[in-house]
Amino acid sequence: NGDVVGGTDDHGNGFASATPVVLSSTTEGELEVGGDRDYFQIAVDLPTSITVETKGGTDTYCTLFNDDQESLATDDDSGTTLNCRIEATEDAGEYFIEVRGYSGSTTGRYELSVGASD
Repeated sequence: NGDVVGGTDDHGNGFASATPVVLSSTTEGELEVGGDRDYFQIAVDLPTSITVETKGGTDTYCTLFNDDQESLATDDDSGTTLNCRIEATEDAGEYFIEVRGYSGSTTGRYELSVGASD
C-alpha cells in the first residue's frame, strides 16, 4: 500500500504493490485523492474469460495488464453508469488490473468485481 496525503492508501499504486485478488470476488476500494491509482493482481490457472468491472458512484477507468505490464484492454464507461467493464479471454498466468478515476481529480469509493468463466 502506498501513502497518500493525509492518510494511507487502501491499495497499492503500482505493479509491485498490487493487492492480490481472486476470481469470482468483490473488493472494496477508494480513490482517496485525485490521481490515485489502485492496482490489483490476479492469478489465472486455465484459459479463462475474465470480467473486470467496478460498481458505485465513482467515474472509474480500468486497464488490464499482462505479467509483462503490457496493456491488454482498457475501458471507461461500459459498465453501469460511469463504471468501467472489461471482458477478455486470457491464457493461464498473472494479470494486473489498474483502477483510476476518469479525470485526474476524481475521488470516491467503488467495488471491483472480478468474474470468470471457462
